[in-house]
Amino acid sequence: MGETFDRPIVGENQLAIGYGGLWLGYVVPSHKVLHLYTSLKIAGGGVGTTDFDDDWDFDDDPTDVVFVVVPEAGVELNVTRWMRLSGSVGYRFVDGFDGWASFGPKDLNAPVYNLTMRFGWFSGK
Repeated sequence: MGETFDRPIVGENQLAIGYGGLWLGYVVPSHKVLHLYTSLKIAGGGVGTTDFDDDWDFDDDPTDVVFVVVPEAGVELNVTRWMRLSGSVGYRFVDGFDGWASFGPKDLNAPVYNLTMRFGWFSGK
């Protein structure tokens, strides 16, 4: 997962976060047309600055190593046997960010929302 934050500060640089790890999800009852969906992302990553001149590479500035947890809940719609749509809301918790320019250590903690299309062969009753 990755994201940049576009506040007009510190010249041309932007703050960027990237993280990856374990993504767990649970759907109940999945055979119903509309049903509940929940997930939990547990990840490690880094926060740094970039000016996007080098294919999104972080600049030479030190990068903060971070731990990220994102719990989410939402609903999922069975469109066909092989396609589902889901919408969820959650909150991103980031630990290990020291802050940068006008960003404080807790400024990367934020609400999240997702709209997802899933393709595959889903079993049902």
